[in-house]
Amino acid sequence: MMKTAQRLAARRAIAKAARHDNATAGFATIARHQPIGISAAHNLVLAEQAFKDLAAGSADHELFGVLAMAINCSLVRAETIDPLLEQTMQRAVVAMVDALGIFERHGRCGFTGPGLDAVRQALDAYDAIARASNPVQMQAALTEVMRRYRKQQIPAVPPTEELMP
Repeated sequence: MMKTAQRLAARRAIAKAARHDNATAGFATIARHQPIGISAAHNLVLAEQAFKDLAAGSADHELFGVLAMAINCSLVRAETIDPLLEQTMQRAVVAMVDALGIFERHGRCGFTGPGLDAVRQALDAYDAIARASNPVQMQAALTEVMRRYRKQQIPAVPPTEELMP
């Protein structure tokens, strides 16, 4: 038979466990309200460097994937923000598809003149989108990009493991 002290201790333990079910809930709330997520800022730096290297004629296919992932994530976010922003991102997707065609023909990545401008504008838009979005929205965009890759709705190379959550 359980004594009164044991029953009270059990009740306290159950109540304490209920209050502390998710010890990281506070951190998740704080992260949701950060002006830019750490991973989004990191991905922006990676995408800008990948663009510079690809514009210089790099033959590294992984750089193409890094840049394509940034553009596709910002395209998904742009679809919910503004139609003009979405058109900017669509032009960048077309430029990336053209660059992929150049890569397949010549073994090195290359952009056309309008393609360079389109991707540059898309990277500026990605910066603005990442700063205006919270980390949860950016993660949702990444999840949507991955879903579209699986359904073959995005005509670019699959993402690299570096940008995966």
